[in-house]
Amino acid sequence: MPESAGPYVFMPRKNYLSFDEIELVVKSSVSLGVKKVRLTGGEPLLRPKLNELVAKLSKIEGVEDIAMTTNGSALSEQIGLLAEAGLHRVTVSLDSLLPELATSISGSQVQPQKVIEGILKARDLGVGVKINTVIMRGVNESQILPLSDFAIREGIPLRFIEYMDVGGTQNWEAGDAVTSDEVAALLSSEFNLESLPAQYEGEVATRWKLKGQAGEEGEVGFISSISKPFCSACNRARLSADGQIFKCLFAKKGIDIKPYLTSRVAMEEGLREIWTRRNNRYSEIREEQANALDDSAESKVPMSFIGG
Repeated sequence: MPESAGPYVFMPRKNYLSFDEIELVVKSSVSLGVKKVRLTGGEPLLRPKLNELVAKLSKIEGVEDIAMTTNGSALSEQIGLLAEAGLHRVTVSLDSLLPELATSISGSQVQPQKVIEGILKARDLGVGVKINTVIMRGVNESQILPLSDFAIREGIPLRFIEYMDVGGTQNWEAGDAVTSDEVAALLSSEFNLESLPAQYEGEVATRWKLKGQAGEEGEVGFISSISKPFCSACNRARLSADGQIFKCLFAKKGIDIKPYLTSRVAMEEGLREIWTRRNNRYSEIREEQANALDDSAESKVPMSFIGG
């Protein structure tokens, strides 16, 4: 948790879904068409023996891709076991290469060099790696070009994510978000940008090849949920540690699926009903219903609980 959260009462471990229960949910989801699984958080690397969960999921027929999103604080220590267990890809949050700025943004004492150590180790082990960066106006615009240079030099795709009003974001205003178009305009001053095709249906990032004047190349992507919402194409469900399904990143509450843990048939039926009734489109109605919606940070599920 960021230090700004103050005293934090962690969920009792007895409330966690076991690895076997998570495995049941994933098997049932695969039967309904899911092919990709992402472990997120909070911080997934805080869950003891995470590699054992990865190993279970990697053995499920129909799971084609297992990914993880992490702040990278413990990545260098754990990536070897995770790669051996079957982790395919890892996405690491990195908002600045400057230590003081990085710790200020994250609200923790995790140093960027420690995060970079994990990133490079994952890459060297053959695990696919991406970097996620959130740019906030008046905070870290200065890091757009340095992070891009680093990503190109190390051969790691970089994603710029627009700063969002997710739960726990205090005093958010639309003007705080540096839009993807603004970031692209700055990158265009140093690089040539060449559009890349989508890799799969429902891909949330628009991808571009960066070409430098000296011939260097890299990949950058933009996730534009503020300026260019993509609710209609969303195909992601989120499972919390205590067994709730969230159909939207901006949800105010989840749906308890623990009653369906009795069997795979029961879980499949429960998940099918939950997803069929999905009508979430918060990002698309943010402006038109700003006065009608309760948009306070306290009304939404905290990012530290629901993940990205």
